[in-house]
Amino acid sequence: MARAGESKDALSSVDQYEDRAVRLRKMQPIVNACTVITFLLFFFGVHALLIFLNARLASLDRTALFTFLPEPGNWWGFPLVGAISLSWEITLQIWSLLGHRATANEYREWGKTAPLNFRGHIFVLNAQKFFQWAAMFIALPVGAYTLLDLNEHTSFNPESMSVCGLAYRQWETRAYSELVRITAVQGKVDSRGRYSHAPALVLTFNERYRWNSARWNAQNPSDLNTVANFLAKKTNLPVDQALTEEGVPPTMPR
Repeated sequence: MARAGESKDALSSVDQYEDRAVRLRKMQPIVNACTVITFLLFFFGVHALLIFLNARLASLDRTALFTFLPEPGNWWGFPLVGAISLSWEITLQIWSLLGHRATANEYREWGKTAPLNFRGHIFVLNAQKFFQWAAMFIALPVGAYTLLDLNEHTSFNPESMSVCGLAYRQWETRAYSELVRITAVQGKVDSRGRYSHAPALVLTFNERYRWNSARWNAQNPSDLNTVANFLAKKTNLPVDQALTEEGVPPTMPR
């Protein structure tokens, strides 16, 4: 009788496990779709937020007459690693906040312990652990670096140019009296030797310091001409022309 009872309990546990696995597995397409949506929202939303914050911090320089911001592509790093490592956890947290905490926790635990044949086609081999380690050792350091770099910009003030960057410090401040050459560059040559039209402004200062607008989000010819003409009036230097930056001499006497 005892063995029969134990056998009955074992069969009942197996049935409960299989019923639970079937029930949770039916949720997987929805959970996976929500995770993909969360990934896209995080990826594009955080990127847009970083661009906004960068512009907002740069605008705090009230003395700036012209401001150049980094290329938008500079801000894709954290959105990408953050979306990869955090989307799954964010999805479960939102699921819990919507009043289904018990089901979300059950799904999380089932994903850790279920055999592979019961798991979804996306999250296998306990990918939750991978996401946790990725968040700690990849997303966190990249996010910290991104926050420290949010103030990166170049500002042209009435008497000097400042290049501000990491940790909200001024990397370089150059008075216009140190400027020795102003060059309008027409294009660039890539690593394969192919030329492409890409207007840029190259400023050569004393001590071989050179600033190139190609590193920044500034390729509008009218904006570059405005800055070049402003600097030409401040320094009494001509605006030279060059096909590429490689054609700009390193120094030139004033």
